[in-house]
Amino acid sequence: MIKNMCSLDRGIRFLLGIVLILVAFFVPAVSSNSLVYVLVVAFSAVNFISAGISFCPVYYVAGLSTTSEAEGSDT
Repeated sequence: MIKNMCSLDRGIRFLLGIVLILVAFFVPAVSSNSLVYVLVVAFSAVNFISAGISFCPVYYVAGLSTTSEAEGSDT
């Protein structure tokens, strides 16, 4: 799979995932509303998965990449 995310992008997504999980569990307005809770947890999971595999489908569709040529190669 082609990588299209740099290390900084991966780190930001990982931190965002952690923050969203904490929000889902500790903010009463989120944890009391089932739809909002599911959406926040799902978005957090997508961020964790994207950070883990260094690939963002939205970047791919838009033709974007935050990697350098050497970092984005699949070796």
